[in-house]
Amino acid sequence: EGRLDSATAQYGQVLPLARELDDRESIAVALLNLAMVALMSNEPARARAMLREVHAIVGEIGSRTTGQTLLDVMVALATIDGDCARAARLLGAANALAEDTGLHRHPADDAFLVPFVARARDALAADAWRAEEAKGRSLDFSQAMRDVAAGLGERTASPRPSN
Repeated sequence: EGRLDSATAQYGQVLPLARELDDRESIAVALLNLAMVALMSNEPARARAMLREVHAIVGEIGSRTTGQTLLDVMVALATIDGDCARAARLLGAANALAEDTGLHRHPADDAFLVPFVARARDALAADAWRAEEAKGRSLDFSQAMRDVAAGLGERTASPRPSN
């Protein structure tokens, strides 16, 4: 709905509760939502810090469903960073993972992602977009998470998928 201040306040209330409960998945979800708001507010540095923590949590708990959402949010960050080939690749990986897990994007998440995908797609030649998206579809979960790490400027061990 574009009410970013309200969304930040609400997600900001969830995060301390999740931390207090030490619910790693809920921490990651709250951070993902806050990162989406940061990206929509053109604050990529703030989003990147949150996404690094999410990436660490995914590596720790191995949640493929949380990893799938991380891939989606990373498409937006890669687009803002001007790395549209990575955006296409991560979108391919996210879509392949969605087919595997059966978890489909929430309409609000889809609405978040659509303008970033359009921007990245416009920046690449159609053949290049298709090739990168196909590469992403061929990545296994660990490879996709390594691509996320590279996009975040970090080196990390491969997460172990659990679900």
